This record gives sequence, C-alpha cells and structure tokens, in this order.
Amino acid sequence: MEKAKTLIEEQKKIVDEKQKEVLDSIHYAKRIQTALITSEKYIARKWKEIKS
Repeated sequence: MEKAKTLIEEQKKIVDEKQKEVLDSIHYAKRIQTALITSEKYIARKWKEIKS
C-alpha cells in the first residue's frame, strides 16, 4: 500500500511540473502576442497620421 502511495505522489509531482511548464509557455506566448498587437496598433495609428 505504501508503495502505491509513493508512486501516486511521484506521478502527481510529474503532472504538477508539466502543468507549470504548459502554463509558463502559455503566459510567454501571451506576452509575445501582446507585444505584437501593440506594435500593430502603433503602426496603424502612425500610418493614419502620415496619410492625413
């Protein structure tokens, strides 16, 4: 019984680590997207100023 409990705890630790990696990756991707979207808005605004 103790061996099964230890195995489950080890598996939970692995799952928790993988979940953290996935969430970190999602947050990093969100930062990249936010930076790109901001740049596109800035360019669009400047383009509008130039055309006016």
